[in-house]
Amino acid sequence: MAEKAISNTITSGVDINEAEKYLKNAKNSFDKREFEEAKYFAVQAEKIAIESKITYSASSKIKIAEEVIKNMVTLGASVDEAQEYLGKAKSKFDEGEFKQAAQHADKAEKIAKEIKNKHLNAFSKIKLAEEIIENARRNGADIKESALLLQSAKQALADGNYNNATELATHAKKIAKKIAEMNMMARKVLTATVIAVVIFIVVSVVRILRKK
Repeated sequence: MAEKAISNTITSGVDINEAEKYLKNAKNSFDKREFEEAKYFAVQAEKIAIESKITYSASSKIKIAEEVIKNMVTLGASVDEAQEYLGKAKSKFDEGEFKQAAQHADKAEKIAKEIKNKHLNAFSKIKLAEEIIENARRNGADIKESALLLQSAKQALADGNYNNATELATHAKKIAKKIAEMNMMARKVLTATVIAVVIFIVVSVVRILRKK
């Protein structure tokens, strides 16, 4: 059992020198037929190997959570809740509560990834709304209302209110599209009217010339 525990721990990349020393002592004692002593050393070796693996696992989870949170901070995302759990993980690790440390680190990573998905979704909605509003502006549409909504969406994103940011950006996009469509229809009507007037003038001139 001790050898298996040590082998599994080595595979995970943990330094188990102390456990190997106990295992060596266990083998020596066994060879000397000092079975009680051999059992003691073997139990200690297994215990240390398992504890080392748990410690390493907690440490790795904390590092992973730190990296995910760091990436989110770079994106400008609000990760206060994730950082709170990361802080708990580090505190538990320092206290030697490695299982709890790992649990808190997992929670921190999960929250950070959820925030990442929400942040990127809101960001993409804002970018899409920006493109539609800009196109509407170029075509001469009045984009004041949608532009104000877009600005509110950006502020909500900066504040970490991702659902609100997504809703505002979506609403801004809808208004901009509607205004753009109305503007396009108005331009078509205006064009048709101008053409009709031109035709009327041309026909009138032709009639006058024929009478002469």
